[in-house]
Amino acid sequence: MGKNMETRESRTFTKTRIILGILVFLICAGVVFAYLSKVFSMGDSDANRQTFKAFYAEEENTVDVAYFGTSASNRYFINPKAFHDEGISSFTLATMGMPLFYVPNLIDEVNKTQDPELYIIELRWVDKERDQITDAHIRRVTDNMKMSENRINAIDKSFDYMD
Repeated sequence: MGKNMETRESRTFTKTRIILGILVFLICAGVVFAYLSKVFSMGDSDANRQTFKAFYAEEENTVDVAYFGTSASNRYFINPKAFHDEGISSFTLATMGMPLFYVPNLIDEVNKTQDPELYIIELRWVDKERDQITDAHIRRVTDNMKMSENRINAIDKSFDYMD
């Protein structure tokens, strides 16, 4: 009986060690994954992320004009001046080097919460070739969109475009 008892205790101890080992591994893997996700994130994405966060923070139906384009759009159309001079509330939804083929998806994204009277589309990238568009240009848009069917459609569109 003494030997049988030791075996049972030994098995319980072994199972406990295995479960503890799995937990320690999962915690370590989670910490490593969290660190690596920051390492491999896009270095210039903070400005793009802030643009999308600001857009999503807008109250519903408060934007009269939606402006789409590359980061240069912020210099082409000055939202505060339009509001000061004409009372027009506008939002520039632009990312660094945004490919033009995302405009329909961004219009759909805007239409979820806003009802603008005018859309302005900056055409700076209309003459760019496929080989000039990189994954960074694509990710600046898709990484910052809220998870939705529209975002998935935008990602699929980028694969179709790059084929």
